[in-house]
Amino acid sequence: MENKSSRSDLIIAKKISSINFENLRYVRQSKRLIRITNGSDLFVIQTPWQKCKDVPLSGVSNFENILQLNILFDTLNHRDSNKLYNFIENLEAHTESVIENTQELSDILNYEICTFKTLIRKTGDNLFTRLPIEVKSDVNEETVFCNEDMTVYDRQKLSSDDYVRIVLEFTGIWINTFSSKGDNKDDTIEIGLVVSAKKVQVKGERKFVNPVTVTYNFNDSDDEDEIGDNINQILSNMETESVQLDKPINKKKKQNNIKVLNAGNDEDLDFELSDNDLASDGI
Repeated sequence: MENKSSRSDLIIAKKISSINFENLRYVRQSKRLIRITNGSDLFVIQTPWQKCKDVPLSGVSNFENILQLNILFDTLNHRDSNKLYNFIENLEAHTESVIENTQELSDILNYEICTFKTLIRKTGDNLFTRLPIEVKSDVNEETVFCNEDMTVYDRQKLSSDDYVRIVLEFTGIWINTFSSKGDNKDDTIEIGLVVSAKKVQVKGERKFVNPVTVTYNFNDSDDEDEIGDNINQILSNMETESVQLDKPINKKKKQNNIKVLNAGNDEDLDFELSDNDLASDGI
């Protein structure tokens, strides 16, 4: 018997253009995690059709149930070329502003060095973002891969020529503190958005007969992300030769546009939570 979620369980992703950052709620859940919701709802969005980078999917050190998917800020529809990039930029700037202006979160600014680990990365001339792909385990559900007709897609067949659109859930902000001097006094704090890919839809003709189980779904209510008729169209242990663009938090005057290239090895996952943290916090 086909296993389908009920309509009441169906989570429809919101278009990027419909997100009002002022509706986002930030709640300190623990020393290492700030929760984010969109009002009383989950914070779930869908991307435009983005081009894949560095496939097949590779594993992540210390996270055996997570793979990584890199997507370029390169879209099928030229109208959407900067949409995801700008969304991430604006979301991170808004998040920094909330931290600076919220008493309950202001302890983050008490550290000598405060850095926002952005989701935006760079290799050569290419800007891209890296997303965690979950493999089914005791603590998380598997990221669903599907075709445009919602039939199952084999993620191992993904290629760098493929375009995908993705349902993303932003669940919070991870927090990591440490000593830059090697002593017992933490003087450095790094923070970043916790995001996971819930569903990946692949554009193409390769199809399988099994329908996917629907929990998270795309929003096709308008043609915002449709292709024009004339166009053929988790500080990381995520490893690649890329550079993560860091944003030092200016504690005296907000300067969200300042970015500094991190010239160090790109060895970190985009969140610093352990497997136990992931399980206990429900991420």
